[in-house]
Amino acid sequence: MKKEVIFHPDGTVPWPRAVKAGNWISIVAAGVDAKGVVVSADFEAQLDFTYSEMKKTLDSLGSSIDNIVQMTIYLVDMERDISKVSAIRKKYIPDDKFPAVAAIGTTQLAPMDPPLLVEISCSAIIPDE
Repeated sequence: MKKEVIFHPDGTVPWPRAVKAGNWISIVAAGVDAKGVVVSADFEAQLDFTYSEMKKTLDSLGSSIDNIVQMTIYLVDMERDISKVSAIRKKYIPDDKFPAVAAIGTTQLAPMDPPLLVEISCSAIIPDE
């Protein structure tokens, strides 16, 4: 099975936005644009941007956000922000398409200014035609 590393086509960041192996896609996304700049200091804005980028990436690779199988959400302030996750998630993933999910509290994500408040890793399939 061939492994393909997918970088941001117009960005300068050195990390990939996804890895594709056969019909399997792994993504790690955060509120960081293709130039490596945090999009906002606001949690909801970072989370919305993260879901939007995941959707664009999956669509570009022949999948969709509905095909996410597993997701891990990392939150810097779990107590403050966990209640905000569902409302934003529902804009992108309906309840009947919800993958297996873990939410993990952490003290810090990659050091950036403004700080990253949320990061998501997920795996999705490319459905058979």
